[in-house]
Amino acid sequence: MHVEIDYCKACGGLGMAIEVRDALESDCGAALDDVELTPVEDGSFRVSVDDREVFTTENAKYDPARVAQKVCQAG
Repeated sequence: MHVEIDYCKACGGLGMAIEVRDALESDCGAALDDVELTPVEDGSFRVSVDDREVFTTENAKYDPARVAQKVCQAG
């Protein structure tokens, strides 16, 4: 599965993106093909699996373990 993490560069979201990436690598393992970290300017934090959004901070509180769980289930 291909995972894309969009993070707000200006907001300092890179640390969150790295934290989620590390959780994904630990929890999803071999199911991951790659994880792409993409800086965005709109202030958002979104995670998509194979072009389907599975998490956004607009709809849920940030929790890296919960995000990893959703991604692993989506794959």
